[in-house]
Amino acid sequence: MVFNDLCDSKRDALKGKKVASDYREQIHMFYERLTATTGMLLLCSIVFDWKSGLLAAFTWGYGLLYSATKLRYPWNNLLVAACSGAPVLAGMTYTGRYEITSWFFFVVVFGVITIREVFKDIPDAESDVGYKDTLPVRIGIDPAALQGARIGGWVLIIATCYSSTIIQLIPLVFAHVVAIFYVGLLYYRDTYRWRGKETYLWAQKAIDVFLTAYIALFWFGM
Repeated sequence: MVFNDLCDSKRDALKGKKVASDYREQIHMFYERLTATTGMLLLCSIVFDWKSGLLAAFTWGYGLLYSATKLRYPWNNLLVAACSGAPVLAGMTYTGRYEITSWFFFVVVFGVITIREVFKDIPDAESDVGYKDTLPVRIGIDPAALQGARIGGWVLIIATCYSSTIIQLIPLVFAHVVAIFYVGLLYYRDTYRWRGKETYLWAQKAIDVFLTAYIALFWFGM
């Protein structure tokens, strides 16, 4: 994330985010120290357990590709989702027990982060034109949000397939709450003439709440 801030500092300054551009030298020094510390921790983890250590190293390396290579959609979103979900596989890699539960949890986290990235790109749709290839830039804000909701429906269906009733309730309740909230939002959108990105500012926070609740119940309810 620090590396990404350094790479996008000039572009972020145009959007009012000037910390990385105003304090570039200090952030660069912090990044060098952070990289050195991370490298030492990775070496220690590889010595302690080479499989989980390599998983962490590859996750870190692939994460840097997001900023270094300027990937096009959907590969940029999929890369972020894969790196975000990779820690879920750490325990399985360490123990050597390749269980379906870990893969299932990874798929859910991967899907949720993929959707989150679509809605995360909506506020920057205008400034990303000609610089970053995202779904809102390609097809527009409303169609991108609709596409994200469609993918979200499939992810929620998958999330309900876990054998625990308590965990199944999270995506079921979330789906109904979001549906009711969105109907109300459409009413206010027409009433107050909301358009574009203002309509979907809530979506990213709602996704964060769902993922937090799902991870917590999955962790304690297994």
